[in-house]
Amino acid sequence: MTLSLVIAIATFAVGYFCAMPSERKVWVAIGVQMVWFSLYLAERIPIADTLLRYRLVPIAMVCCASIIHPRFRLGHVPKSAVAYLSVALAAISLVHGVVDFHDAVSGRVYWAMTILSALAVAKFFQTEYDLRPLISTIGAAGGIFTVICLTDIALHPVEAFEGAYTRYAPWGINPNAIGPIVVFGIAGMYVSILHNPRLRLILLPLIASSIGLILLTASRGTLTLLGFALVPVLLLGLKRHRVATGITLAAIYFGGTYIWESVDASRFDRLASLDSSRAELRILYWQEVMQRPFFGLLTADGATANTLHGIQLDEHNAYLRLLYLGGLALFIPVVALSVLSMMRGIRAVWWSRTTPKSTVETTMLMSFFAGIFVFGYTNRLMYEPQGYLPFLHALLMCVFLKIGARPSSVSPQGSAKLSDDAVQGGRAGAATGAIAIGGVVHRGAPG
Repeated sequence: MTLSLVIAIATFAVGYFCAMPSERKVWVAIGVQMVWFSLYLAERIPIADTLLRYRLVPIAMVCCASIIHPRFRLGHVPKSAVAYLSVALAAISLVHGVVDFHDAVSGRVYWAMTILSALAVAKFFQTEYDLRPLISTIGAAGGIFTVICLTDIALHPVEAFEGAYTRYAPWGINPNAIGPIVVFGIAGMYVSILHNPRLRLILLPLIASSIGLILLTASRGTLTLLGFALVPVLLLGLKRHRVATGITLAAIYFGGTYIWESVDASRFDRLASLDSSRAELRILYWQEVMQRPFFGLLTADGATANTLHGIQLDEHNAYLRLLYLGGLALFIPVVALSVLSMMRGIRAVWWSRTTPKSTVETTMLMSFFAGIFVFGYTNRLMYEPQGYLPFLHALLMCVFLKIGARPSSVSPQGSAKLSDDAVQGGRAGAATGAIAIGGVVHRGAPG
């Protein structure tokens, strides 16, 4: 019965996707990829292994949906963004001599494919006005993922708080991997409230629940990311949208206070200190890097790509991860492109000041983009083929490299009209994702 229901839901979702207008398919595909890449990290969802095995499916969906988008042929991709893909492809050759060769090469290939899908989406972006449908889509994906995480408390209240992580790990997902998509969901829902106040009754409880979810993970990196992503946007919102922003802040406060007072306070002890055993791990990895500072694993003999040989834990640092894999030969071009994308993102925010309707969206994405780089100091997922963060990072990097390259000649009215159509696609994507998630949760329910 359960298998039949899942097949029926999948068939309906595929038919709905095929019947959708071409300009909306890409936003649905992005939402599906975000949720798909989040769920295959879940150890206690029965279909997680299947999602992991077929993780090329959402990447192919995004690429194909981008190609059939009406503006795909009219756009272009900056050479700097193409250089990012070239670096990812070159990184495949760095792991040819490692012990875990198959897994290492597979990981590098998936990283390159993720960047390729981000390039395909960025190709038809023209101005900062096109950022709103992106926020709506990824925000919807974050809201759906939050609901999925909360269902674990309802279905398995004991298992959700017990396991290898000794913290709240919904469906067995690493607490450190939950934060970015939930934070982005909060930001996306906040922007949706600004543009459509009628959604308050639905989105405000979800925002409060999302804040509680973040506190339950007790992740210091996620709280830092939350500050980077929301504080600048909320300050801007207080200036232009006082009522909506005040209500959103109230939901954040009450959601956080309820969780803080309802859960054993000892679960939050780690938030009061910066002490961590990861510093010792990073010293070990740094010593290994210093033995091969220029080309990393390319000149290694008997090394492993996933973790340091003889150690089962990773370095929990995206930049140290680059140095370990490819040394300065990989680290310098990636960091240089990151700095360039940050500069162009800041330029895009500056240009958006002349068009107040797009300032909130541009500022939010830029602050979130900056937060991802800070998050990289506590987590290595930014450049790894695991989860949704590599795609989100690559997408924002390619988009800012393009829209921040030079002032656009596209009229705000024309671009805004296209963006409004795309927002409807984002809402359709949220509906499709919700239908698919219903099948996942039903499959994961006991009995």
